[in-house]
Amino acid sequence: MSRQNSIGTHKEKGNTMYDVISSRYERTSFTEEKVKTLLDMHIISAGAKMQGDNVIVAPLEKLEQSRPQQPADTKIEKTTVTENLTK
Repeated sequence: MSRQNSIGTHKEKGNTMYDVISSRYERTSFTEEKVKTLLDMHIISAGAKMQGDNVIVAPLEKLEQSRPQQPADTKIEKTTVTENLTK
């Protein structure tokens, strides 16, 4: 059986279904019972975890960065050992 990554949930006939993508890029949906079994067997490797008796799915929205990014063009001055000795 291939590894699974949980990517979200949706309701189907009143039941919560868990959307997953396999390591073979297959997209499918599983019932909560099956997701719990796969989590217990460590087959779902990302995107969901058990917390008590509940399945918790990771949020899909991006989190804001807490620190500013450095500009990509920042130059670091590098000197050779010879240059350092002559200074």
